[in-house]
Amino acid sequence: MRIRRNINSVNMTDVAHRAGVSQSTVSRVLSRHPAISDSTRELVQNALRELGYKSDFVKLISGNVQGKTVLDLVMCPLPEQTEPFALDFFSMILQGAKEGAAGTAYRIQAITLPPDTEEITDDFSGSGVILLGYPTEKLRENLRKAEIPYIIASGDIYVGRNEDFVSPDNFECGVEGGRYLISRGCRRVGFILSRHNLIRYAGFEYALRMQGLDVRRSDLRLVKDTDMSAFIEIIHHWIKEKDLPEAIVVGYNDSASAIETILKLNEIRVPDDVVLLSFDHNPARISRPCLCSKPYEMGCIAVARLIEKIQKPDSPVRWSIIPMTLEGVK
Repeated sequence: MRIRRNINSVNMTDVAHRAGVSQSTVSRVLSRHPAISDSTRELVQNALRELGYKSDFVKLISGNVQGKTVLDLVMCPLPEQTEPFALDFFSMILQGAKEGAAGTAYRIQAITLPPDTEEITDDFSGSGVILLGYPTEKLRENLRKAEIPYIIASGDIYVGRNEDFVSPDNFECGVEGGRYLISRGCRRVGFILSRHNLIRYAGFEYALRMQGLDVRRSDLRLVKDTDMSAFIEIIHHWIKEKDLPEAIVVGYNDSASAIETILKLNEIRVPDDVVLLSFDHNPARISRPCLCSKPYEMGCIAVARLIEKIQKPDSPVRWSIIPMTLEGVK
């Protein structure tokens, strides 16, 4: 793995070798990382001078044009997410991170990686990273090897005990959703979810079993991807089977809206015949029961924690779990 920056023809490997430090230390010097000592900074600066780096030396050592250290907000999308920052959830995390960094010595740079990226690319600043979406274990391992601090802002992947992360409370929201459906008189609940929603499913399953209710494995329908067409295909098949449960939990609110339309076209009343419960992050647009996450708050918390981690490298790992709220209940 290599982190490269073009400094005229000089790269980080050359500078690190000359200064006797790691590549990540060179990157942090160039981005004005606050944890770098004056002696280490001088070593790197001397190495740059010795390697013939002259014309842009002052500009790079002083950081970006705004005089702030860059923090990377890195989107690691699924293959079907071709424009992930066009999705409200991720754009709201980005907005929260930017506003959380306002008034500090840091600014946010948004980066989108190809799906399943494993290597640190030239786009990374090397100062600190907020990982969104579905970062691979290999990418996270490479960040640790490069000694680049990072926070995971995603509730849909497994994280290790040595990783800081910010997440909606997926299990407890499932428990709350299960209790709500039970209160509506639903005794059989079905699910149309992506594989990334299984923590939420576990919460529903727990709530139902605590009431002595059976959970049929055939009532868990996993979509092949997060595209709406996959949800539509499943509900069409389920209607043809003539075995719909009393309630259906749908992974995304937009997909639940499409499913509601299809049910009504098939003369299946919502919520009289089938109760729909979905997930979203914008209470203002919700017209049916929905469990809402708080992506803006996730962004604010993630950037605050990353800055703390940069300034206090020895601080213990922290998991920030944000409660979800049940909205749209009449």
